Amino acid sequence: MALESQIKGSFFTVNNLENARLQIKQAHEYISTLLSGEYSHLFAYPYGHVSDYLRNEYFPNYQKEHQQRAAFTTEGAPITPKANRWVLPRFVCGQHWKSSEELCDLIQNL
Repeated sequence: MALESQIKGSFFTVNNLENARLQIKQAHEYISTLLSGEYSHLFAYPYGHVSDYLRNEYFPNYQKEHQQRAAFTTEGAPITPKANRWVLPRFVCGQHWKSSEELCDLIQNL
């Protein structure tokens, strides 16, 4: 089974097609049932963990299957025109700011 080699709390171990399908495609389908058939086409890496396989193989080469348009890390940087759409940075509450004041400061200093 694909999950036997998975370390709980780590998404770095998603390193082959079977694991990617189990972790991403099935989760995508499950979430869409909760959203009454609507689909999210934006993926946020759990814990911000980006495996080389997901970044370089699964997301770019299996788009018809996973139906994602972009994927976000927790890098905490602005998105630039040259950013790889499978590893886009994002700012996370608790990691990059902890209050509305800190969020405002963060936005103003970008």
